[in-house]
Amino acid sequence: MKTDFRWTLAIPPEVFCEKAGTSVYDYYHVPDVRLETHRRARDYFLKRFDHDIGAHVGNGLTSYWNATLFGAEIEYDDQNSQGAVHKRVLSAVEAVRSLVPPQPNDIPNLPRYRFLLEQHERMTRLVEGTAFTASFGAFPFQGPFTTATILRGTDIMMDVAMQPGLVKDLLQKIVDAQENVMTFSEKEFGITRCSCGMGDDYAGLISPDMYGEFCYPYMKQLYDAYGVEGRSLHCETLKRGHHKYLNMLKIDSYDPGNNYDVTIEDILEECPDIFFTYNLFTVRDMVNKAPSAIRELCADYIRRGAPGIMTEITVNTPEENIQAFLDIMRAHESGPDNDRPDHVLPRD
Repeated sequence: MKTDFRWTLAIPPEVFCEKAGTSVYDYYHVPDVRLETHRRARDYFLKRFDHDIGAHVGNGLTSYWNATLFGAEIEYDDQNSQGAVHKRVLSAVEAVRSLVPPQPNDIPNLPRYRFLLEQHERMTRLVEGTAFTASFGAFPFQGPFTTATILRGTDIMMDVAMQPGLVKDLLQKIVDAQENVMTFSEKEFGITRCSCGMGDDYAGLISPDMYGEFCYPYMKQLYDAYGVEGRSLHCETLKRGHHKYLNMLKIDSYDPGNNYDVTIEDILEECPDIFFTYNLFTVRDMVNKAPSAIRELCADYIRRGAPGIMTEITVNTPEENIQAFLDIMRAHESGPDNDRPDHVLPRD
């Protein structure tokens, strides 16, 4: 048995809602529904799989927060939408010149912060006297290039060639905004950020050389400032050639997500000292394969040297596939810390 083997079963809010019979819209907007959703979902996973999703109820902070700092809006199209950023902030790259990062004292006046704080205050009252806990939580990081892409749209792929100076100005303003948020949160909540995890799914859409110019320096600023004790990265688009920057950034945990372009062997060769989780794909594997194929795939990943395995399930994932994943993971785990709900990486 591998003594250092770790695994993660990631369960997003839409699956909590599926099992609880509640809507995703209400989950994000009505604290009472959020708490009841966690209660029902926790009961379901304990009874059906002996898997505890935990008793902590968060407040809906996601990596999208970073784009809302510049005016992006998170909208919910229907009762089962998990939310997405719909408002494009930068219709022209020249608008970067007038973009102003919010200062620490500006954070309390941002609409998204006020919404989240009101949700948290309500949730804090609701969990009193229950087995559940609530905290505002640490503001999430997002890779600066991914936030830039959300703000500008895919036109940024042309901007890096045609207007590289303005793109770099935008990236620096995004980093400044995240640092200002950390300054605010350390004062507001009395916390000191010692670890830094990023979701950065758009970053690998540019070449390794461009990554070194438009991603690495700005990520390094944030990792060096807040990743003293831990540095993790989730990116579903990196390819061979990008991974050298993970070594330079001193990443200690990497998740490539559902990435067809990266093999276990690629990561072992290019990042031999970095822990990583190799993924069973959410739909291709966990929804569409048979339980026997789930077990065979996991065994193959372990045999090929993956130090960790992760999967994120979605709605309508067959129960027998979830059970198959848990069975083989538990057979190979190295300790009780594996079967815990906090082994998650930031979502975009």
